[in-house]
Amino acid sequence: MYYGVSVDRILGEVALLEGDWHRAEQAFEDGLALCRRVNNQPEEAAILYEQARAALIRSSAEPSERSHRSLETCIMCVIERASYFYAMICRELLTLSTRCKKV
Repeated sequence: MYYGVSVDRILGEVALLEGDWHRAEQAFEDGLALCRRVNNQPEEAAILYEQARAALIRSSAEPSERSHRSLETCIMCVIERASYFYAMICRELLTLSTRCKKV
């Protein structure tokens, strides 16, 4: 944790840019575990958003029902954490995901 920002979230974003899905997922999970342990809900919501974004990117690269369900799960977690900002962004991601599936 660096000034309230999880280093693992940043590592996950870098892995995502490199297309290393497994490493990104692991980094996000590690970051979530830390945020939950120290009760940092804003950063937890940011990581859940990044997981949702990763699921959307992955579903574009490797379309599957699993990645769409993963995106929906992340959105529900963000909504449960009462992070309105990230919930709205995640809903937009879900809308984009649904449009991509139709194409």
